Amino acid sequence: MKNYLLILILFATNINAQVSGRFIIGDSSDIVFQTTILQTGDKTEPDFDGYFSVHIPDRPGSYDLFIDAGQIDFKIENITEGLHVINLGDIELPFLKTISVEQYNEVQEIDKVRYVPIYHWTSVVAYYDKFTLARNYITFFCKGVKHQTDQFTYNPEERLISIDANSLVRCDN
Repeated sequence: MKNYLLILILFATNINAQVSGRFIIGDSSDIVFQTTILQTGDKTEPDFDGYFSVHIPDRPGSYDLFIDAGQIDFKIENITEGLHVINLGDIELPFLKTISVEQYNEVQEIDKVRYVPIYHWTSVVAYYDKFTLARNYITFFCKGVKHQTDQFTYNPEERLISIDANSLVRCDN
């Protein structure tokens, strides 16, 4: 009987090893298209409301969670054994800086390559800067409390925000 109880406890631990939360970019909560554990290739998609939950292997090692968020991607690095159950709450990522059409028209020709048009139907309504974030912090909403951190890196060529798992604000504490 004791062996069966031990197996059940170990199985329950494996099931609960996960990272969960909801990513928000600007006013939209349905931006996340897919989350992937890079070392295993395990993938999941968010639910209708934008919440995601991805299983982290419950074995020694360090894992990276890659979040395909459309305009900007996000990577949580170094998820280790002690961090296998993480509830991130709502995470508001910075988005790319935008400029108006009028501002774009004043940019020198050589610098225009850094801007991408934003269309509404067939009209250009603004441009976003491929290399500059609109703000330099990530906001976590956890149990009604707002936290912000600037402890991340941004790679503009890949449009990738990376943060170490130890720098995350966690709602499961």
